[in-house]
Amino acid sequence: MIFEANSLSPATSPCLQSSIRFKTSRPLPPEDDSLDTTSAARNRIPLTALLLFTFIFVLIVFVFVFFQVVCPFSNVPQKTLSTSKSNVSTANRKKTPTIRLPTNNIPIHYDVTIKVFLPYKEGLSYGDLNNTIKGNAKIRLRCQKENSVIVFHVKNLIVHHDSVRIFDAVRRNAIEVGKLIPRPEAEWIEIHTKQKFRSGGEYLVLFDYSAKLGGSVQGGLYRSSYVENGKRKWMATTQMQTHDARRLLPCMDEPAMKAEFLLTVIHPVGTNAISNSEKNKTTLISR
Repeated sequence: MIFEANSLSPATSPCLQSSIRFKTSRPLPPEDDSLDTTSAARNRIPLTALLLFTFIFVLIVFVFVFFQVVCPFSNVPQKTLSTSKSNVSTANRKKTPTIRLPTNNIPIHYDVTIKVFLPYKEGLSYGDLNNTIKGNAKIRLRCQKENSVIVFHVKNLIVHHDSVRIFDAVRRNAIEVGKLIPRPEAEWIEIHTKQKFRSGGEYLVLFDYSAKLGGSVQGGLYRSSYVENGKRKWMATTQMQTHDARRLLPCMDEPAMKAEFLLTVIHPVGTNAISNSEKNKTTLISR
């Protein structure tokens, strides 16, 4: 908004007019103190009007700025004043907390075996085990800082407490396991030990776990299908990105914690296990 003010014309001085009007050769009348007082008062009128106009102008500008800038946001929570990107991040954190893993321990190698109970054809059933997996893992960790807690990401997985064992990879002595504490709000599980891990040491963590096959929108290891020769066939496939590896196995599911994997899949004869990595070997086993 722009304010415009017309310039004010100065008022004509009565004393000056009287001086001109009575400019003759005759002597001037005696000075009247009352005229001087009136003249001085009238001379102050333009200055007073200018100051009053300036005050009103400043007041209008202040009121305009206050109501246009300050008031519309006065009752809005502070979080909504951030950028739209920050607002999206805040909304996402409410759905999936972005809690980072502690870096006291880092993974070096995963050795994982999974058995998939997938009814991939008509007439095949595993009973209560249909569309589930059983797995066991041996994970080698390096301790970065002395501590007594190992944290793995898990989501829709069950780690069997009685199966958890921990060993010093060099000294070969067992580390006694204390308690397992699930943290579903952070999508992880804490394994507390009764002895501390020494900084620079390497440790083996072994455990069994189980899970259900998810749907295609869930990620991890999920059930899917395709049509071949007019027949629908079923398969179990994986989607690990961006943070869905925790649905397949307990792991440290963060980009900064990459490690090597050795994966063994137990599947029925007549089916194939396909990977984007080179196959090591295939062994025939009994049920």
